[in-house]
Amino acid sequence: YFMRMFGEDAPFEIFVAIEPFFTVLLSFPVTYFLLRHETSTYTSLVVGTLVQSCCPLALLYTSYTSNFAFVFVMALGESIWSPRLYEYSTMVAPEGFEGTFVAVTFVPQYVAAGVVGGPAW
Repeated sequence: YFMRMFGEDAPFEIFVAIEPFFTVLLSFPVTYFLLRHETSTYTSLVVGTLVQSCCPLALLYTSYTSNFAFVFVMALGESIWSPRLYEYSTMVAPEGFEGTFVAVTFVPQYVAAGVVGGPAW
């Protein structure tokens, strides 16, 4: 999409690289905010998923700013739900099976990467 809309010389790599940077950068203040307001793990998962699902709306416009907004909102949503997913997986796991539950949590991600291709393929 990005190269088709902006051409071969567009800085695609920058937009790919800033999403993990923003996710890490936003995780600390977002987690602090959620813990300070005693937000439940399930609520954090739902809110983070809803925020992240809104990021494609930014692509209704074709500009670098809208692509930046897409990446930023995606990172914000991921910084809300991602840390809490590990917590939820271990919270619902029986005693001694926490690692198994965390691994099974990410099976859909591995299956999808095999079907559609991972980031390095």
